[in-house]
Amino acid sequence: MSQTKFLVMLAGAALGLGASGALAQSDADRAYSAELSADAVNKTQYMAKANGFVITDGTNKLRVGGFTQFRYNMNWRDNPGDAGEPHDSGFTNGFEMPRTRLIFSGNVLDPNLSFKIEGQFSDGAGDETNNFGLLDAFTAYKFTDEFTLAGGQFQIPLMREWYSSPFGTQGVDFGVVTQVFSPGYSQGVWGIYQSDAFKAIFGLDDGMNAANTQYASATEADYGLFARLEGKFSGDWNRFNEFASWKSDSGVASMLGGGLHYQHNGNTASPASTAPNPQMQLYQYTIDGTIEFGGANLYAAFVGRHTDPDDGGGNSVEDFGFELAGGFFVAEQDELYGRWDWVIPDDDRTGTGGGEDDDFHCLTFGWNHYLVPDSNAAKFTAELAWFLNEIESGGGLVATNQVSTDILPSNEDDQVLIRFQFQLAF
Repeated sequence: MSQTKFLVMLAGAALGLGASGALAQSDADRAYSAELSADAVNKTQYMAKANGFVITDGTNKLRVGGFTQFRYNMNWRDNPGDAGEPHDSGFTNGFEMPRTRLIFSGNVLDPNLSFKIEGQFSDGAGDETNNFGLLDAFTAYKFTDEFTLAGGQFQIPLMREWYSSPFGTQGVDFGVVTQVFSPGYSQGVWGIYQSDAFKAIFGLDDGMNAANTQYASATEADYGLFARLEGKFSGDWNRFNEFASWKSDSGVASMLGGGLHYQHNGNTASPASTAPNPQMQLYQYTIDGTIEFGGANLYAAFVGRHTDPDDGGGNSVEDFGFELAGGFFVAEQDELYGRWDWVIPDDDRTGTGGGEDDDFHCLTFGWNHYLVPDSNAAKFTAELAWFLNEIESGGGLVATNQVSTDILPSNEDDQVLIRFQFQLAF
């Protein structure tokens, strides 16, 4: 086979990278997969949407895709508060690569038997090795048009913003509330039921933030249970795969969602345990709403987390968060957006600074320029985030997540962050 023919075969077609598409394919998708075309016009059309490259023999299919984000940060804070080595200035700036991901998905033997493997190169936080870490790794089978069963490692489907890919967020990154209350990745089994107006995702897992662990690991829960329900009032489900509402979208699309995660820790002993593991119950819950108008969108979410140590291991703690966000297109490829994040810690929390019992607020404003209309495939974003409170506010919850939020240590209010990011997907 000549090199030209081989390249043409690789460029034949592309399919969606959305989370729902990774678990199940529509009949139209399967029909298209069986009739892959080598036409260059089709290649251009589908690559504009960043759907990856597909290789197929007519029965088995492999889709290879991914994305990268390149970022420049400028941070101003009045008092860095770094112990032992005070800075001459509260200004910090520099480049970073927060995410570079590779995604492999497709089907084997049967169009209904699908898989997804997704990994990310380390951004160097804590080391300089650029290790490749596993994120998603699961297999799914579509029993009917409405029901799919899956198992493996996955992104816990609790909060809508977290469950959506960072590739499709409206801002540079997830909001502060999503970063603070993110349930992370876990391992388990789950089912998805989806009808025209209703979707339910429910399952059993190893607890929050239990990715890449063995079953006897001391870092995972004894067990976890989760469910997310979504009701769609108008529009198509694919309108909610990303947060931008394109000007080309017709009509109003609206959805209400809610999720619950429960886990218990402490009964399963690690082989390396030398003392009883602390007993704990954790409940996390959320409700969110989305409405899109074809060129504008609004999103609101409330989240709560209740942590209850058993056997007198401390006070129970109840933390809350609220997020309000929205955006609108001022031109076909230019969008303005804003977001308000509000973290509300429990009064019983203690920290190392004087603001540990105070609420934490962040206001974010930004501009997106989409190089390809109606697509996140190539996007430039400029964003200003204003952290109104010192980092110890929020009961230390924000300080714990400072790497992902790009907030830096400071014992003063009014930290300002300006970020520029270019995102490219294939």
